[in-house]
Amino acid sequence: MSLAISDPAVVINNEPIGIAPGTVKYTEGFGEANIRAQSTGNGNVTQIYSRDVTMNFSTVKISLYNDIKSINLARAWKALLNENSITVTGTDPATGESLTRTFLSAAVINDYEVEFASDSMFELEFKSLPAV
Repeated sequence: MSLAISDPAVVINNEPIGIAPGTVKYTEGFGEANIRAQSTGNGNVTQIYSRDVTMNFSTVKISLYNDIKSINLARAWKALLNENSITVTGTDPATGESLTRTFLSAAVINDYEVEFASDSMFELEFKSLPAV
């Protein structure tokens, strides 16, 4: 039996980061694909497959609570432009098997909004080279 990964570790620029639970998301960076039909006559078609390489970037999304340390870290990552590196690691608690993805040349692309409230967090969205 395997269990869902619900508490991944996130490391940004070699520093472990405290994140809001359940908020880590990523894409592999394979990009989008197009499939078009090509007629071969008599109602038959074949597929023409193509990749939109302009979308070959990974996305990493995390949410942080609105404490001063997290706010300052987000500001520093934004200021670094695309010179951040992110590693996300998850471990199956039942089997001990782990999954690691590394995202290089990562940039914070959203203009994140920090809310001052007792139970709030803010989301950061990074774009990077495809995950390795």
